[in-house]
Amino acid sequence: MKNEPLTNGRKTNGQFAKGNPGGPGNPYARRVAKLRSTMIEVVGDKGIEQIVRTLIKAANGGDVAAAKLLLSYTLGRPVETIHPDALDIHEQELKRQIKSDSTSVFIDDEARKRIQRIVDAADHIDEDWGQCEEDPPVGLPDDPDLM
Repeated sequence: MKNEPLTNGRKTNGQFAKGNPGGPGNPYARRVAKLRSTMIEVVGDKGIEQIVRTLIKAANGGDVAAAKLLLSYTLGRPVETIHPDALDIHEQELKRQIKSDSTSVFIDDEARKRIQRIVDAADHIDEDWGQCEEDPPVGLPDDPDLM
């Protein structure tokens, strides 16, 4: 008796009953997709490039909102950081999880080599960064107006 389908396609607990066809979907999805397509076509590659360059100039000029927007679209949202004093504990916990996880991902030798090259390059960047007298400018390197 409990959780039997009602006439509205749901069980008494609110879940969809077996055989429920679901809803009609987003009625505006096709319209929004067409508008996006039109907008991309009208703005074009050059227009996007101009907008990005303007955004970079604004960010370099101290516009925090422009900097946040630029960084969020180029680097993505920041991940939660680990407290520096707890880093060793965190690494040990990750290693324990990897050892105990039966569904862990297998990394072949080629992928492992690529990952190691990336780590080595990052270590090299960290070493060079300490030698910089000032922060490098943000912007496209081929445009002196952005610096």
